[in-house]
Amino acid sequence: MFRTVAALLLLAPTPALACAGFFHDPLYEAESSAQKAIFRPLEGMVQVDYAVDLRVDTPEFGWVIPIPGPFVSFEDGDPADFSTLLAQTGPTYDIAEERSGCAMANDMALGGVKGGGDTAGGVDEIYQGETPTYSYSVLEATSADALSTWLEEHGWYLGDTGASIQEYVSEGGYQFVAIALKMDVVEGSAVQAELPPVRLKYEGDKLVYPSRMGRYSPEVELSTLIWVIGDQRASIRGGWDQVELPLVWEGGETSSYLTEVAAAKIREIGSEGGFALTWAGEYGDGWATRFETVAPTGIHTVDVEFSVDGGTDAPLALTLSNQQGCKAPAGAQALLLFPLVALLRRRKLV
Repeated sequence: MFRTVAALLLLAPTPALACAGFFHDPLYEAESSAQKAIFRPLEGMVQVDYAVDLRVDTPEFGWVIPIPGPFVSFEDGDPADFSTLLAQTGPTYDIAEERSGCAMANDMALGGVKGGGDTAGGVDEIYQGETPTYSYSVLEATSADALSTWLEEHGWYLGDTGASIQEYVSEGGYQFVAIALKMDVVEGSAVQAELPPVRLKYEGDKLVYPSRMGRYSPEVELSTLIWVIGDQRASIRGGWDQVELPLVWEGGETSSYLTEVAAAKIREIGSEGGFALTWAGEYGDGWATRFETVAPTGIHTVDVEFSVDGGTDAPLALTLSNQQGCKAPAGAQALLLFPLVALLRRRKLV
C-alpha cells in the first residue's frame, strides 16, 4: 500500500463553496471548496498542476487523475504559481457613486463563441514513487473491472466514480495516476485545509481536463478554474462551449454586489454547458488564458479539451463595472475566485 505522511499546510477556516465533491466513504466528509488546474504545453509533452482546498474529517484519502498520454513525471507543485495567476488574471472593478456621463443598463454585456510495474489481470503498475508530500502509482489498464478491483484491493473507495473510470479504460489511450496522502487530521473533526499542489507531466500534446471524474459527485454543482499557459491565446476546442466575458455591468455601488452578479453569470454559463473565458494576455514570457465555470454535476459527461492557437492580438480582462462605457481605473483589485479533478476517498485497510 503506497502512502506518505503530509502535514496540513493550512487549517484556517475559509468560505466553503458548493463545488466538486470528493468520492468518499459516506461515514466521512471530504468535500472540495476550491479546485484549480494549470496546463502548459511543452516540447513533446504537457505539464498540468492541480491544487485543492477541502473540508475534511478523515485522515486518509486520495484521488485518481486520468492522463491522455504516457506518464513522464510526478512532483510537488509550487503554490506560488496559483497565487500569482489569481492575482494577475482576476477581474478588476470600475465603481463610482457618481455615474453622470456613463450609460447604465440592467443587463450584462457579453460576447459568445462556441468552442469546438506489476501486472495483475489487465492492470500494469508501470511506476511507483514518492515526493516529500505524496505517494503515487501510475496504472495502465486494459480492463475496467480489473482496474477497479486493483484500486479497491489497494485501499480505494471508488463509489459511483467507477463508472467514469470505466469510460476512460474503454476509450483507451489513458493512464491513471493514483495519488495517496495522509494528513494530520483528527478523525471526526472537520477542518478546512489547503493541500500542496501536484505537478504531472505526460507525453503528447493533448490538453484535456478530466471533467467526467466529477459526474457522480454528491454535490449539486461543480466549480472549475483552469489556466492554459502557452505562446498564444488558448480556446476550448471540444467538449464544452466557450463564452467570452469581458464585461459585467449592472446598477449597484459595491464590489460585493458586482461580484455576485458576475458569479450568477458564470453559473448561468455553466448551466448551459459552458466555460467563461475571463482573462487572456501576456504572462511571463508567454500568454495565459483563464477559464471558469460553476456547472451542475450532471453536465459533466464530457471532458474539456483546449488548444493554444488564438494568436497574441486579442487580450481580454473581465471588468466588473457600474459605469458602462467608462474606463476601469488603473490598479483595481482582482478579487473573484471560481475554482476545480474529482477526488476519491481512500479507505484504510486493516
